[in-house]
Amino acid sequence: MKADMIVPWAPHPSAAPRTERSADRFVIKANGTRTCAGGWQLRYDLVPGKSYRIDVPVEIRDVAHVRESVRCLAIWGDIPPDRSDIGAQADNDALFFHESRDGKHRFSRVLTASSGILVIRYIFRWSTRGEASFGMPMITETSALPERRIRIAVVTGSHEHRHAAKISSVADNAAFYGDLCRKALDDKPDLIVLPEIVLQWGVAGNRLDRAVPLDHGSVRGFQAIAASGDVRILLPFDERSGDAVFNSAVLIGPGGIEGVYHKVHLAEYGETNSGITPGDSFPVFDTPKARIGVNICMDSSAAESSRMLGLNGTEVMCLPIMGDHRADVFSRGTPAFNEDRWKAIMRTRALDNQFVVAVARNEARGSVIIDTMGDIVAWNDGSKDIISADVIIDPVHRKWNGGRQRDIVYMQRRPQLYGAFTEQEPPVCRALSGY
Repeated sequence: MKADMIVPWAPHPSAAPRTERSADRFVIKANGTRTCAGGWQLRYDLVPGKSYRIDVPVEIRDVAHVRESVRCLAIWGDIPPDRSDIGAQADNDALFFHESRDGKHRFSRVLTASSGILVIRYIFRWSTRGEASFGMPMITETSALPERRIRIAVVTGSHEHRHAAKISSVADNAAFYGDLCRKALDDKPDLIVLPEIVLQWGVAGNRLDRAVPLDHGSVRGFQAIAASGDVRILLPFDERSGDAVFNSAVLIGPGGIEGVYHKVHLAEYGETNSGITPGDSFPVFDTPKARIGVNICMDSSAAESSRMLGLNGTEVMCLPIMGDHRADVFSRGTPAFNEDRWKAIMRTRALDNQFVVAVARNEARGSVIIDTMGDIVAWNDGSKDIISADVIIDPVHRKWNGGRQRDIVYMQRRPQLYGAFTEQEPPVCRALSGY
């Protein structure tokens, strides 16, 4: 496919990098100033509505932060070579950078043309040294990426139903929530999410004594439900694993257990000193419908928990939860559920990470399903046994200058500046200590 125009671009003459062309190689070199921004742009005529795979080879030398200094953008619409702001005139999609061991890197992506004009813009910025040498784009027509949907059911039992139940054992809980899961199957969900420690909730005694292993009969009962309904069930419970007990959430599929998450941030002042062992990772589980990740209750207090899931590729975050200390009247006494704060917390997790959030609260009220734009698509006021909704996994939301929301959230990151994120004692700890 041949470009009908190839020109250098820059937002201002003082910012323009040095550009050189040799046959099908397009070189962009730093101009020695911190203002440097610009490169090459190539224009193509394509068919609106058709899908294309775009691959751009690139070689990069002497650049400190490659992923932020060297970019490639697909702009759907004509844009002058002296414009940096795209605005409402055109859609735009980032091409993703892929490193290879042999040094032959590339930018690539499958995209659907929203305009008959495609401008591929090679970008070099923010570096006073180094260069990037781009090759000609390889543009081939391909099949569109299918829109993916998942139907989620959050199964809690209504507040009245649960508190009227006579629960004194793990078996009682398994029977109560098992019946609700079977009821949920009538709506043909792809995923059922249950509340925190659902097998032990309300059972008297020490949690270390009540914990059960993965092969416990109650767990096998949910495996049977998952198999019969061709569904996945997120089953949270206190798990006995050798000499440790974890607050776990087990993803059960039609063929058995597909993944286990151990709660990383245990509840302060109780769970943290109870003998329960914290988890040490944020796994993501691949399923035919979506990549599923889990936070449990107090995990939500640490913004890092959901962000780690997002960075690991989560598309649906399940959150079994008793409550949240931030969604309460800030005073001593009996906790008072604050619906506005609760919704703000849960919607923020979805917005910050651009994934679907499914919250299962033990008391039913506050259970919610939220889409990637932070909109509530199903809500339990406490009166419902089950809530459910269909959600799109990776919708194309263009809310800011024609760019995709999810692209912006992750591609704007500058990890080299986030040292305090992983410090054992960041400055805030010293400030809290009064030093």
